[in-house]
Amino acid sequence: MVFELGGDSRPTRDRDSGFSTVERFSYIRYCRPIQRERALKEWAAVPGLLATAAATTNPGEVESLQFITSKMRLPKWNLSVDPCEKDMGPSFIRCSCSNSSCHVSELIMDKLNLFGAIPPEIANFTHLQKLSMERNLLSGPFLVELGRLGLLTFLNIGINQLSGSLPPELGNLTKLEMLFMGNNRFSGAIPAEIGHLTLLSELHVDRSGFSGEIPKELGQLTKLQTLWMFGNNFHGQIPDVFENMSNFGQL
Repeated sequence: MVFELGGDSRPTRDRDSGFSTVERFSYIRYCRPIQRERALKEWAAVPGLLATAAATTNPGEVESLQFITSKMRLPKWNLSVDPCEKDMGPSFIRCSCSNSSCHVSELIMDKLNLFGAIPPEIANFTHLQKLSMERNLLSGPFLVELGRLGLLTFLNIGINQLSGSLPPELGNLTKLEMLFMGNNRFSGAIPAEIGHLTLLSELHVDRSGFSGEIPKELGQLTKLQTLWMFGNNFHGQIPDVFENMSNFGQL
């Protein structure tokens, strides 16, 4: 959560009242209506304070966070505190706030010994830009619902035990710039829809059990600089389109 108080993002303490910024936010959220009205009037003169103090996380996202925390046994957090509260919410999320609403923009859940399938509730975070679940024990298929996260720029589900074929919905993530899926147990061919991810600069699908021919649609990824595909069961010739991809740094 971003604090904008005279250009200083650190919590400040009022000389007269002794309240820190975080304490003010908690007070204004949970006090009685009469006290809240009085506080709003007294603090109205503080630039940017009320806009930030009133910002709360989308209720649907809070519910999804609670469910995911319980289901995946993530580090627990105080459910009485707004999850996007600076330094107060769960450590594995980052938020973006504007006006009176906050949304979860990053979920960083690397190396937490998570197991089982990726919960579909993750698709409820429609403002998500970064999702990282690397080095866990996740199993089951690539979550089809991830295709609804159209703002994702970074997705890392590498070094898990995910299986099955990649769904064509992967191609809906057209803002992706980095995609890491290496070291899993997928099967089948990489779908042609991979060619829709034209902003990709890095693609890692190494040692993941893929087979079939290398899709010629990879030639549409003209911004690609790093491509790791080794350790799979591809057959056939390397598509000619790779000859026209001059940005490669690692292949």
